[in-house]
Amino acid sequence: MNSSRVALIAMLVGVEIFIAGFAIWCVGGAGHLSAAGFGPHHVDYTAQTVASFDAGDAPHVVVSDPQSRVKVFVSTDGRVHVKDLTSVHGYMLSGSHGASSIPKLQATRTADGVSIERAEYDDHFMGLTIGDSDQVIEVDVPAGTHLEIVKSSGADVNGLTGGVKVSSQDGHITLAGLQGTVDVHSADGYIEASNLHGDTITLASADGHVKASAVRCDTLTLQSNDGNVSARDVAAQTFTARSNDGRIEAANLSISGAQPAATLHSDDGSVHVAGTFAANGTYDVSSGDGRVELALPRGSDLTVNASTADGGIYVDGNSGSSDGDSHQQTIKLGSGSGAMRVSSGDGSIHLTTNGAL
Repeated sequence: MNSSRVALIAMLVGVEIFIAGFAIWCVGGAGHLSAAGFGPHHVDYTAQTVASFDAGDAPHVVVSDPQSRVKVFVSTDGRVHVKDLTSVHGYMLSGSHGASSIPKLQATRTADGVSIERAEYDDHFMGLTIGDSDQVIEVDVPAGTHLEIVKSSGADVNGLTGGVKVSSQDGHITLAGLQGTVDVHSADGYIEASNLHGDTITLASADGHVKASAVRCDTLTLQSNDGNVSARDVAAQTFTARSNDGRIEAANLSISGAQPAATLHSDDGSVHVAGTFAANGTYDVSSGDGRVELALPRGSDLTVNASTADGGIYVDGNSGSSDGDSHQQTIKLGSGSGAMRVSSGDGSIHLTTNGAL
């Protein structure tokens, strides 16, 4: 059973429990439920926390709030500004008693920066609220900030140059205009990143697609356990794109450097790759179960070893055998200095050389 179906079933069960509890509460069972500390509770909560710190040009800012989405922007005055924008209005079915169940966001000055934290709490039974609920933290920081979001329900991070580390337990992550080391993980939600420049960049989602564009770095890793992986306009020395269950799409790649290497693989999905691969590198483009398409430009200097367990191999539209069922072929482009393996466990392979042959 996939995760989306499990989530839907859980939500429907939660709704039924809430309706039953609310009905009992309305017809006179409120006393028994309240005695147990359980039932629908009215909540009218609007956070007021606003804090501002002078923490230098390159502070270490750490954020931890698993219930909130975290939005980070560059401040206009060089200070760290913290805004708790949490707003909850309506009814919650829980063992809590209203707004007091939502702890105050704490922002404190540390030796090297600022710590922003909300204590973990269980404000919803089955995560169910009837009414309006918006749990958001906004943090404005100097551009040179080194940011760590250790717990969140998703994040949006923009414009930082000091390096970023983000973890989301439940929510998507978007990144734009970042420099430095970037290490981002989502347990349940997609990741989208653009205009990243750094040494090592890692984007990994357990359940959601991963998309990167306009990336310049030494090492780039894109990983999805259950979703598509896509890359466009990427320049790197080492590039890895993997999906356990989804397709791989990569366009306008440029893999070069002292020891260039690339691995693009899907366990269960098609793989589509177009780009330039330096002559002195080693490369692997493969699918466990899916079609593989690879487009190389004129002037490529590679030896391509192509193989498929079930399907044909086509080079510039031509099959290596009269019946279109050749399972292995070696294609030499230029002097063949680089080594590239292209394979599919179950699918055809289509190589376009743009006249490099």
